[in-house]
Amino acid sequence: MIRKMDLVRAIALFVESMSDARMASGMRLPGFSEAEVIYHVQLMAEAGLLLLGSAASEVPGDKLVVRLTWAGHEFVDMARDDKTWKATTSRVASTVASVGMDVLKTLLQHAALRACELD
Repeated sequence: MIRKMDLVRAIALFVESMSDARMASGMRLPGFSEAEVIYHVQLMAEAGLLLLGSAASEVPGDKLVVRLTWAGHEFVDMARDDKTWKATTSRVASTVASVGMDVLKTLLQHAALRACELD
């Protein structure tokens, strides 16, 4: 399965809004399948963005999403603004096929720094 950064962002924003832990299969994100969500939740946990727990589920590979980690909150803060996200990901798509998370975070950081520059 291909990693989709738009889905990573959507999951991070969703988890940030949760008040209680939830099974990944219970996350309904428009435009993405349940299997894609579960796979990306696992990837995000491996990357240190999400904290997962254990719970019984009838869905193979399903995980209990407990909360964002510090790194997950940092990512959400950089990726929250739709305009910045779209500008950054469009720029990436127009120059290279894809980039890793570290490069994407660096580009989002640069966009934030440019937006906050004082005259």
